[in-house]
Amino acid sequence: MPERTKRLDLRLPTDHPIWKYPKGTRGVIAREWLNFGYKFSQIEERLSQIEKRLENTPIKHSVNNQNVDQSTTVDTKKLRTKVMNMLGGD
Repeated sequence: MPERTKRLDLRLPTDHPIWKYPKGTRGVIAREWLNFGYKFSQIEERLSQIEKRLENTPIKHSVNNQNVDQSTTVDTKKLRTKVMNMLGGD
């Protein structure tokens, strides 16, 4: 049975990168970009959930091979920046 689809009409500026692709391939490229954008938004959502869990969570760490239990917390803004940079996001 063929996959059911719906049509999405979309207006883009004339300088949008999609216009660099040949006519006939733009639909496939746009669909890939939309799917990638959705997956990326899921990653951002998951990262936000992780940040919330890490906020004010004490972390045990080692100093000279001895476990030290200190009230160290994670700087979630730095963590988000590092992860987003790794993923190529803003």
